[in-house]
Amino acid sequence: MVALREQIRESRPRREAANSNDVIVSAGAPSSSSLADVPDIATMNTRGQHIASEFYRSGYEHGWQAGYDAARAEQDALDAKAAGLGTMLSRTPSYAELCDRRGQHDRAEAQRRTLRDRGVMR
Repeated sequence: MVALREQIRESRPRREAANSNDVIVSAGAPSSSSLADVPDIATMNTRGQHIASEFYRSGYEHGWQAGYDAARAEQDALDAKAAGLGTMLSRTPSYAELCDRRGQHDRAEAQRRTLRDRGVMR
């Protein structure tokens, strides 16, 4: 466990001062991006395979949780908008009521009948 913590700590970026400018340097990273020196999991010893599997599992779970959290936040925002819309619509008068206000009682009754026939109102 201690060795795993040290591996994680060594893989994190560290700050170094260079000519009074702060530069983030990746610890132990080669200057060029190459996977030629990365061993295949089949050639690793049991401990190395376990560490690689745990890193993969941890990253997979982190990615899954991040995706879930993003989707949940998006759905919560949509739910809040829908709740606001429902509140606004519940406070506005119906089309039939507006027709009554304008003196179009026949049109208002036709609207109520249509809503009743379609099962929207009783």
